[in-house]
Amino acid sequence: MVNTYAMTVLLVILGLADKVAMAAEIGIVQGATLALFYAFSANARSLILNPASRISAQSVMASRLLLLVPLAGATYLLSVVPAGVDSLLAIALIFRRCMEWLGEVHLSEMEHSGNERFTRVYLILQVVLLAMVLGWFLCGLPYPLIGLFIWALTPLIMSAGYIRKSLAAIPDLLTGISASILPNLGSTVIIGITVYIFRILILLIVGKEAAGNLFTAFAIGGLTGGVFANALGPSIVLHEQRSGNRHFPFMLRMVLDISLLLGVAVNMTYLARMS
Repeated sequence: MVNTYAMTVLLVILGLADKVAMAAEIGIVQGATLALFYAFSANARSLILNPASRISAQSVMASRLLLLVPLAGATYLLSVVPAGVDSLLAIALIFRRCMEWLGEVHLSEMEHSGNERFTRVYLILQVVLLAMVLGWFLCGLPYPLIGLFIWALTPLIMSAGYIRKSLAAIPDLLTGISASILPNLGSTVIIGITVYIFRILILLIVGKEAAGNLFTAFAIGGLTGGVFANALGPSIVLHEQRSGNRHFPFMLRMVLDISLLLGVAVNMTYLARMS
């Protein structure tokens, strides 16, 4: 979850800290990565965690390695050319997304095999480094992009051995992968492209300051549902299939209830002020 939504957390906290121009640029780069990287994810996490799936994690990794450079280049153009995002910021965030995209496959494989120690270490490291990056930005320390690049590099360090094995076996792993993934590609393509177009239109119409506030609000509103659908949902399904019992964590239910109550409270407050 931290691997997938770290950039969203960065956007939200910078937006709430009134660094809305930076939040707007992060939102555009994130939108561009969704338009391409998420579009070509094809629900791979769900496929890897599904015991009945015939698609292996290493075959997914092999296909992503082949697509990595073209998608990164296209994402850079979508971020910098129409929106004017700072080049170094765009490169750092795109590099981070590339490493997350590869790390997602490795993490899914570790979860599928029950390697809790690796996932726990990975989680702690990501949380610590994300906190470091946020502190670097919020405290106004010099050269914040250095911290951003260090944060971007960590998923590669954790998954380097797994990526190396996949590189060596690319010719054998790609057999039949396209036909297996293509049916799952449509929904992710539509979602990714729609998010990017929506964000770029907002930026061009209202400017960076207002766009930063709007992107922050959208990210907060969609965070709970996105985490459940893309991160926790497949894990819950895997647990249910292995245990044979229905499983819905109490903490997750409580978070969903709190989100609902907060949403109702915000809307009631807004309506009261309007009347």
